[in-house]
Amino acid sequence: KRHINWLYYLSKSKSVKTYSGKSIYNFKIAFITLTLPSKQLTCTADVTNNLLNNFLTEVRQRTKMENYVWRLEFQKNGNVHYHIVTDTYIDYFLIKKV
Repeated sequence: KRHINWLYYLSKSKSVKTYSGKSIYNFKIAFITLTLPSKQLTCTADVTNNLLNNFLTEVRQRTKMENYVWRLEFQKNGNVHYHIVTDTYIDYFLIKKV
């Protein structure tokens, strides 16, 4: 929580355009949740090291994302999911594609 507060405090408000052309004024931070689409078949370390790392690497390359905080949590069914907070605008369709 402290890291997210610092990220918010240090982020500058900016105007961004979505892929559909909408303008968002005073954008500061985005909250993203990543969930596995099916039952988790491998250990959590493999999911984190392979899937999450690949996701973050590709998003950093495509959007120049530098500042972010992520947290691992478990769903009721035992599957891992991740919460990511960043000061970079990332369109929903790009997240879905990656």
